[in-house]
Amino acid sequence: MSYCELVEINDTLLKKSMVQSDIDEGTAYVDAVVQGFGVTLKTPVPYEIKQLAISYACMRRALYLSAKPVQSDVDAYELKRKAYAKDVQEWESKLTIELLTGGKQQPKSYFNMTMKRN
Repeated sequence: MSYCELVEINDTLLKKSMVQSDIDEGTAYVDAVVQGFGVTLKTPVPYEIKQLAISYACMRRALYLSAKPVQSDVDAYELKRKAYAKDVQEWESKLTIELLTGGKQQPKSYFNMTMKRN
């Protein structure tokens, strides 16, 4: 399942150079993040997940296009990469188990246990 489509990329600098493999990388990254929570993602997919996938895909494309091996503050693609890397961190920090599951599921690594005192 893809969390975004090529037509949803609105970045004027990157839009024409984006390819499906960028979208696939964004999807794989989001899948790995969600798997780390140990939950099943609800549908429809939350807005934050879609934005995380878009930001990661754009960050990867900007990385591919930046001047290599020199990373300069005058390279437009490197500036884009840095901005999208920050976006990825921000979107990822907003993810919670409740957001991912709609508040319906506990993570698989937790369980309820009743404790009694004597």
